Amino acid sequence: MKGMALVAAVIAMLAMALLAPPVDAVTMGTARIGSSYGEAKILVGTSTRLSIAAKNFPARTVYTVVLRRGSCSTPGALVVSRRLTTSSYGRITTSFALTASQARLVKLPMSIKVGTRCGSFKAPVVPPPPIEFRSAVAAGKVTVGGRGINLQQLEITLTSQVDQALQVVIEPATVFRPSAATTQPMTTLGAQAVTLAPREGKTLTLEVACASMHLDQPGSSDQFGLDTTPSSSALVALLKVPDFAGQTFRVRQFAIWTITDNPTRTGYVGLGSFGIGSGPRDEEFAVIRQLFVKAGLDPTAYLALT
Repeated sequence: MKGMALVAAVIAMLAMALLAPPVDAVTMGTARIGSSYGEAKILVGTSTRLSIAAKNFPARTVYTVVLRRGSCSTPGALVVSRRLTTSSYGRITTSFALTASQARLVKLPMSIKVGTRCGSFKAPVVPPPPIEFRSAVAAGKVTVGGRGINLQQLEITLTSQVDQALQVVIEPATVFRPSAATTQPMTTLGAQAVTLAPREGKTLTLEVACASMHLDQPGSSDQFGLDTTPSSSALVALLKVPDFAGQTFRVRQFAIWTITDNPTRTGYVGLGSFGIGSGPRDEEFAVIRQLFVKAGLDPTAYLALT
């Protein structure tokens, strides 16, 4: 039994080595064989290879595997044809290099056929390069509208204005201004990325904090737009401190107000529940001061921390 187990392990290792692509290999295309018969890949590197991982076929049966230019519905020139035998489990697991003349024919669209089961190769989906949110809006690639939820959340809708996919990155300290001058502007607390298909619109909820403590708390009737002015460098530095995200909402909000409003030690608007709130406690001031030091900010530049 031990000998059989060892042989099985060696066979499995050889199969993995056989299927492992060269270090420099790049997947040119992947094809599904039928709806549930596995897949094939064309790998391009120092050599061009065809890798097959087929399943659900009858056991120990010989099949002709054909790689062609064109699709399953409109097959083109033959690239390579091989007869392969399924395993006792009905699988075909192999990878082999194409000859130089065969490799010259490899160009999408292409298809592979195992017996009567066919699949057309598709190029891998390449994610679009990231673009910073404000840059995307300034370039007219994205429009944005938002509405308030509460002191900690803001809902925005991004709509692509272009015919290619976009990966939009909303950076920390991105500020949204309300249409009502009496309502608080809100600043994002962390980075968030969203991928938009061509002309697609998406709605997402951002984690935010207030950027002006004496104004009114936003509600669902408050409309917001993007503040296109550059973010405060001090606020960006604070929000990028690794410890910042793990602090309580009170500490984070008071720390932000320390930058945006620069109140005295007793000049903060209170935070609490059911209309009853208080300013920072001594231990909260100590944490805020530590965060400022870690952010490279001089605490003595702020009235409450001197």
